[in-house]
Amino acid sequence: MIDPEPIRPGPMPILDGVPLVELTSPWLRLQAAPAVGGRVVSLVHRPSGCQCLWRNAALPLRRVPPGTAYDAEFYGGLDEQIPCDSAEVADGTEYPDHGELWTQPLEHWRADDELVMRGYLPRLSFIYERGLRLDAREPLVHVRYRLVSAALRPRAFLWKLHMALPAAPGDRVVCPATTAFPLDLAWSGCATATPFAWPWREGVDMGVVPDADGTAEFLCLQGLTAGAIGWVQAGTGLQVAVEFDPKVFPCCQVFASYGKLLGHHTVVLEPSTTPGLSLADAMAAGTCRWLRPGESLETTLRWRVTGPA
Repeated sequence: MIDPEPIRPGPMPILDGVPLVELTSPWLRLQAAPAVGGRVVSLVHRPSGCQCLWRNAALPLRRVPPGTAYDAEFYGGLDEQIPCDSAEVADGTEYPDHGELWTQPLEHWRADDELVMRGYLPRLSFIYERGLRLDAREPLVHVRYRLVSAALRPRAFLWKLHMALPAAPGDRVVCPATTAFPLDLAWSGCATATPFAWPWREGVDMGVVPDADGTAEFLCLQGLTAGAIGWVQAGTGLQVAVEFDPKVFPCCQVFASYGKLLGHHTVVLEPSTTPGLSLADAMAAGTCRWLRPGESLETTLRWRVTGPA
């Protein structure tokens, strides 16, 4: 057992020419890139030295222009999609692939032991703010969000977290969901979009990572009995979980590439405000979030790491 000690700001490291901001505790070391949408590029469990996040070793960390196609620039780590998933026209606005945030630079500062990052999403007309704080007594990251609408009319949006984790056969996705369905049959081994009782589908446990066989899976998990989704590494027992308010994120999406997406092997956990992939469809179905002019949405999450057994 490590004795708790005060959280201390780390030095300003540089990765691929991009300045990072570092937070450290006795349990965790976190590095984020405010200039690249606030992406969290590293989350290390310090007692074991385990890196919790997956990253694309073929790509440098870099800022790309708004409107860039996401998949070819899929760096990994932890980013977010807002206000859409795929590029689309919704609510009278043309939105880029995977939303605006991931290509926006954020200003940042420290307030006591919290790292605050803030930016403006020009097409959505939202102010985005995220605060990160490490717990000194256990391996937890406390995450605080605030979205404020600066629009002149009500605006609809889809919002998803996007935590990429390394995938290996036998790893498991754990979520207290009751049902699931494929989101995109082109990225699924399922023949139809018929819902099934999570995690079992036709005798197969869909929560277990299969062999790296060039396939993929993209599921929406619904009927949450608690606001949580996690991943357990089979080889070490390392566990990473996201704990959230299910009133804000009522479902979770899981994208897994077992080699199909450019050879990547990763599982992406995505607590989501919306069960589908299209903001326009969600608006029609009444399943998206809205903010009125001047209205704000505030919520908190926790990223919990449990070390290897």
